[in-house]
Amino acid sequence: MEQLNQLWVLTDQAHAWSAQMVVASHEAWLWTEDQMQRHLPPEFAEEVRAALLSTAECLRLWAIVGWSMTRTVASLAHEHPFWFGGVLAAIVTLLAVRWAVRWLYYKIQQHVVRLEQRLRHWQHRTMQTSSRAWRWIICVMPHIIFTSLFSLALLSPHSRRFLDDTRTLFTLGVIIPICLSLATLLPLELDDGSNDAAEDANDRPAAARKHQSMGAPQREILNLARRSWVSYWSALALLFTMTQPPFVVSLLPMIPLATAASSGIVLWLWLPFVHGCEVVADGWHWVLRTALPLLATRQEALTTQTGMITNIVVPAIKGSLPAAVQNFVEPIVQGGLVVVVAIPFFFSPRFIQHFGCALVGALVPAYKALDILGRPSLLKPQGQDTRTPAPMSEPMSALILHWLQYWVAAVLFYAAHEFLEGPLSALPFWYDAEIVAYLWLQLPYYRGAELVTSTLVQIRPVQHVLLPFSPVRSVQRIRLGTAQPRPGSRLSGATLGASPSLGQHTVRRRLLAQKPDLGPSTPLRQSLTSSTKPRTQAAPAPQLDLSEENDPPATAKEE
Repeated sequence: MEQLNQLWVLTDQAHAWSAQMVVASHEAWLWTEDQMQRHLPPEFAEEVRAALLSTAECLRLWAIVGWSMTRTVASLAHEHPFWFGGVLAAIVTLLAVRWAVRWLYYKIQQHVVRLEQRLRHWQHRTMQTSSRAWRWIICVMPHIIFTSLFSLALLSPHSRRFLDDTRTLFTLGVIIPICLSLATLLPLELDDGSNDAAEDANDRPAAARKHQSMGAPQREILNLARRSWVSYWSALALLFTMTQPPFVVSLLPMIPLATAASSGIVLWLWLPFVHGCEVVADGWHWVLRTALPLLATRQEALTTQTGMITNIVVPAIKGSLPAAVQNFVEPIVQGGLVVVVAIPFFFSPRFIQHFGCALVGALVPAYKALDILGRPSLLKPQGQDTRTPAPMSEPMSALILHWLQYWVAAVLFYAAHEFLEGPLSALPFWYDAEIVAYLWLQLPYYRGAELVTSTLVQIRPVQHVLLPFSPVRSVQRIRLGTAQPRPGSRLSGATLGASPSLGQHTVRRRLLAQKPDLGPSTPLRQSLTSSTKPRTQAAPAPQLDLSEENDPPATAKEE
């Protein structure tokens, strides 16, 4: 009782102090009003007086609200101490559980990554020292174990009922992968003092090696994770296209336990230590390059011709076209295959347009993404040992980031489309709008996927920033030999200004090491290539004409 009485005495004192504060603030505003009226012109007196009175009223109301809330909380704690303690305990428990879940997730992820690296190292070492038959057994063993465990799970009625549910399939196939894909799109922040090493690495080779060893493993792990999720979404898109009505596989959902089998296939695609999406990607590459070699040869020839047209013919014609025509033609030229596939479906019936949406939004992007993942020239530099993992090249990182952004945005758009398709599918041009949306997300000219994903997470493009740096420090701390120029920008403004302490010879040497694609006859490339040639003789000094005819007048000399 004595403690409660002391509490009420303290609350009364606080009420008295708040009343004194309101009175003091009111007097201060009255004094301010008097001073302002003395020095302001008469025509502004009413406006200033109204503003001061409204501000004083707001302060008074805020003081009353604060005091009322304090009095309410105190009365609640006095009348219902158990309820009040329960609410506080729930809040503290929620914060503690949130922190514990984050810490536990970080620890589990760390141990899983470490265990996966050890298993992959053991598998790689065993593959090198074993015979061909044992290599096949080692490669097939994870898939056999997964199939056995999944078959045992189907024998139980509870697990079979759980797996044979559409909500389980949507959770395992979309929600969990989309969250993990968004986690790989988060910025790579390594604020461990490596920026100072990056700044000193311009002159000291030891500091350069130390700096390169800091962020390289984390960056390579991030790139490999993005590549895995691109392969997963591409494989899932291939399987999704096969379930559309024109194919015979679309009749499989009528078979019993089809949803449970789909859940197992989805788990097999993205589950760690199994990675069935890699098997699908390898099979796709085998079909395109081994079973159909003529198609691969034609594709290479078409790629060469398309590159010649895009790099030579289009820039020559682009300057003579109006701006509106350029903005219309350029996305079509950049789109290529997907635009050619999408145009006929705008003039097709609605039941064909439904299949066209699957082709434009799933099959063509899966074909292009898997084709990019199978390029050996981008995976490993020429002349490097293929037995050791090589760092991913910059064009490969940029392309993988683009397609991962597209798959995330396309999956979110497809989920929203499925939710709205029932009441809105009868509207005219519904499927035309869906095809246009997929084109907008996919074409690099519009950057629709990048715009959608940047609203969810803050993304740092890999091809622009390759070194870890703190957001507090300036971007000019990035070491010159790693930052690539942005498309359409000049090297003299961003790259040469990255480190003002470098000498001219060092700048030219590192620019030549980068070898940016500046075109065959660019003045910058000519200046860079000419700067590396040895100078046999110095340039002649300019001769000064000291004749009397060119002498300036005497007034100019004196000035």
